[in-house]
Amino acid sequence: MKLIKADNYQTWYIENFDKSIIIDPWLTNKLQPKGSFFIQRKKANNTILTDEEINKVNSIIITAPFEDHLHFDTIRMFSDEIRIYTSNIVKKVLIKNKINNPIIILNENGHMINSIKVKSLPTSYPYYK
Repeated sequence: MKLIKADNYQTWYIENFDKSIIIDPWLTNKLQPKGSFFIQRKKANNTILTDEEINKVNSIIITAPFEDHLHFDTIRMFSDEIRIYTSNIVKKVLIKNKINNPIIILNENGHMINSIKVKSLPTSYPYYK
């Protein structure tokens, strides 16, 4: 198993048995589109992942509905066939933004992703009161 902090922000890469999961991927240098209302964020390096590692990604986990977790330009870099594991809130945002990947809702029971059991805890503030 290989675990890599893929950038200087919050993208994580987990490789297991020659397949990988990427968590909250942001693989470009700029976070916000030009003219965005939100503060622009930039990084000097987009990622330390190699093309070989990126090509092993077969699952994406999105942990929050904010641009630094849910980066549409990066998600669109991957095949529409790659499964996205996330919450109900993020699923609604993905669908609204025409992301056509299969979307699986994570829960406390867990899902097997690349031979790793991934579970999530219920969200709380600021997502729910």
